[in-house]
Amino acid sequence: MSAYERVDLQVATDSSEEESIESTERNETPLVRDSTTTNYHIATPPKDLIRIQWSRNSGIALTLIGGISTLIGLSEIVIIPNIENGLKSSLITISRYNAFGMILWCGILLFLVGCFGLRAAVTKTKTGVQRFTIIIFLVIPFLLFGILALIISFSKKWTVHSSYKDGSAMFPVHLTGFLVVILGSSLILLAFLQLYEDVCFGELQLFKRILHCCLPCLCPRATTFKELAQDDNHERPPNLLV
Repeated sequence: MSAYERVDLQVATDSSEEESIESTERNETPLVRDSTTTNYHIATPPKDLIRIQWSRNSGIALTLIGGISTLIGLSEIVIIPNIENGLKSSLITISRYNAFGMILWCGILLFLVGCFGLRAAVTKTKTGVQRFTIIIFLVIPFLLFGILALIISFSKKWTVHSSYKDGSAMFPVHLTGFLVVILGSSLILLAFLQLYEDVCFGELQLFKRILHCCLPCLCPRATTFKELAQDDNHERPPNLLV
């Protein structure tokens, strides 16, 4: 190897090290070079990959389940009453015989959560996963209330088979919508159980941020990702040219 080739190799090594250090200072994931090719790719930590995979899979499933539940809710509020009763009923029928449209409202919530999950999977950022977990946490009480209302409507015999006229499609449609809502709510609880530990108490420190926002005098401020990266850079020994 000639002297010129050694100088070029040393310059290329130094430039790659500087790019890695600069990306760490900007709080970005460093670039990793493939040993077989000259291409660079972004190295994603395993925990981030798990969060992104859960956000993507649950987002796709919840979007589909929410869309199906919304269509079922619209059918028992608008389509079926107008077909069976003709012009005798109003355009929109919300009553105890369709549980006041609870399947429709739960379907809209499920679809909304699924959209947040897909957005977190597309952006592949920690902020997107954090927002996805927050929206799940906010939606769970409303879904539990909707499921409780559906169960009460069954117990009061408002939405049982004998409550509708013969040949009506309301009961099978309503029962199918109830099962779809139960499936979507179970999936939301499963996604929350997979994400809440890392998001609320782990690396993202969401619970600590909420406490600091409500009680700043008692709870200290959570450390940001940029500050953590700067601390790691300060502890790193300087690069020495050989």
